[in-house]
Amino acid sequence: MVNVKKGENTLKITCFYLCFTVCMCYSFGSMNSLSLIVENIKADTQLKEVECDGILIPIYGHLICTGESHRMIVYFVDRQHTFLPSKYIEEHKLAVKFVSHKEMDGYFMLTKIKEPVYAYLNTVHPELNCLSVNEPVRETYYQLAH
Repeated sequence: MVNVKKGENTLKITCFYLCFTVCMCYSFGSMNSLSLIVENIKADTQLKEVECDGILIPIYGHLICTGESHRMIVYFVDRQHTFLPSKYIEEHKLAVKFVSHKEMDGYFMLTKIKEPVYAYLNTVHPELNCLSVNEPVRETYYQLAH
């Protein structure tokens, strides 16, 4: 573990692997982040539209993960909509993430594996919310640059 002291905020980085994609989750203390075991996963490949901030977004399908009264929905979109920001709606305990439809097969593999699936949710930086088949094996602390 490495602590760099150049200010007040410390950034905790947890690395893990998801279906051949390396992700990084960042959390700012235990009050703003949550790691939980996903208890239920539902996958849907039906083409439809969802509304996000008043814009109708065509989706190729979605994955809904639930656990410990929290939900994470991963929407699979075309390339022009992957820029949409991830969200965490605290009053509904809901995380929403938009990813390329090309990653759909990797995410759908989570419905077939026998190992536990973990969700990492961050209320301050929802763009870093992730799903993983691995528990974090190491944590490193870095200082945020201001």
